[in-house]
Amino acid sequence: TAPLSNDDPDLDPEAGYDTGLSVTEGSLAGSKILYNTANAVPPTVGPINEVPELPADAGTPLGAPINLQPPAVSETPVKLLLPCRDLTSQENLNVQVYAGDRWVKAYHEDGTVTSEAQGWVAPVNSSVTAAETDDQVPMVEVKTYQNTAVQLVENQSQDKGGDQKHVLSCFITTLLAP
Repeated sequence: TAPLSNDDPDLDPEAGYDTGLSVTEGSLAGSKILYNTANAVPPTVGPINEVPELPADAGTPLGAPINLQPPAVSETPVKLLLPCRDLTSQENLNVQVYAGDRWVKAYHEDGTVTSEAQGWVAPVNSSVTAAETDDQVPMVEVKTYQNTAVQLVENQSQDKGGDQKHVLSCFITTLLAP
């Protein structure tokens, strides 16, 4: 990781995000962690091998999970900007958060927090920034009150009577289109 420069366009001191880190290597390269310096413990990226395995019914992982460390709670949620690579169908994008003892779906389609993720994540208004050019990767925004693991997943589509239906699992689906 590397500290973000003070002029990084994703920093927003008025909203409480006055500093942050950028992941510079590995499968999480391009991810950003934005936070408030008033938080008691600044977050870092922990080892991926410490993250519990995502259950098969949660969907297909999109990249590696991000593991925020050390365990801590923040008054101002930590904002994650995660690259959304390898998504085959934008309708199937979902965000999973590790809630202490299990993985749970973080958001409903409208951006509100699921009951299982209450206290772990904060609502977001617009979670995906669409790629402006073909060489850019869309970024998914997640806000978490607790340093924990977050995983982007693609749910599997389900076939019901020959009519394919998608599991619409996250409100970011329509925002992903460039």
